[in-house]
Amino acid sequence: GCVIQRYIDRPLLIRRFKFDVRVYVAVTSFNPLRVFMFPEGLARFCTQPYSNKLKRDQFRHLTNYSINKKSDTFQANQDAAEDAVGSKWSLSALFRYMEGAYGRQITDQVRANMKDVIVKTLIAADDDINSKLSSLVPHQESCFELFGFDLMLDRRMRVWLVEVNISPSLMTSSPLDKKVKTIMICDTLNLVGIPVPLRRGSTTAQASADEASSVPSRRSGSGSRRLVTRRGAKATGSPKASGARLTKPKHKTVSTRNVLALPHVPWHSLGAADRKIVELAAAENCRRGHFERIFPPEEDRELHEAYMKLFSSRRYSNALLQHFEHHARRDLAKRLTYQQ
Repeated sequence: GCVIQRYIDRPLLIRRFKFDVRVYVAVTSFNPLRVFMFPEGLARFCTQPYSNKLKRDQFRHLTNYSINKKSDTFQANQDAAEDAVGSKWSLSALFRYMEGAYGRQITDQVRANMKDVIVKTLIAADDDINSKLSSLVPHQESCFELFGFDLMLDRRMRVWLVEVNISPSLMTSSPLDKKVKTIMICDTLNLVGIPVPLRRGSTTAQASADEASSVPSRRSGSGSRRLVTRRGAKATGSPKASGARLTKPKHKTVSTRNVLALPHVPWHSLGAADRKIVELAAAENCRRGHFERIFPPEEDRELHEAYMKLFSSRRYSNALLQHFEHHARRDLAKRLTYQQ
């Protein structure tokens, strides 16, 4: 392999200073690929005015916080509400500045291009990551990753990828850092579905029973044990003793791993494993908080199809979400409405 790099010698400047942008991206699954972008981030500025003639002055060229905080001209944030001053801004403050300087249309296009670079970067790594996951991680539902994407703009408003951090700093060295990262961490834990901690004195078994979708076993008035399964089917004793009749499934289950056949498969005929993949994605999206899911894109079918063509192979689980997630969202909305 090789690394292809290019120095951006005409970066976009704000008040003569070069800057980059840290964007937080949560990937909750690579098979299928599910990518969430946090709307707030950080813009980090150099501490000396940019000049391509003084190339050895790191305070003019390198935007790293770890470097610029050592500069005599570094301006630390003192108030989270003042997020457009000093050497570190919030991402929303950067966009407000750009709307005033360049207009909303250009700013919205920059936002869209940032999302596009993030998605395409992850698609480029899809094969390598999935091959490692399949060989090393038996339970992929237990994994997630929070990435720190560092992006830069040039004077033509093009978005460039600087690097991707697999362990972005979550230090809160300023009020602005604390504001941005605290909300982001809370939303990340909700997004990935971290369970509520056990109550004092309770056991793991009790917590599992409380959180399970089935109703715990309990004694009926006659003293027999009445069971309610996860599917809601009721039984008392054995089927023969109670005279219960076994019924066939209402719909015939279709088992296929053929991507091309998926558009012709009814939602109610999907196998249990395939339905679980789709339903987990729909439920997860309801927990996203401030995050925005940028892949799969929720409403833009043309963009979704364009991204699908970039994968080296058409992964079955990605196609499942593309064709069936709107069914799962509809069913989930009905259940939530019924519960209310």
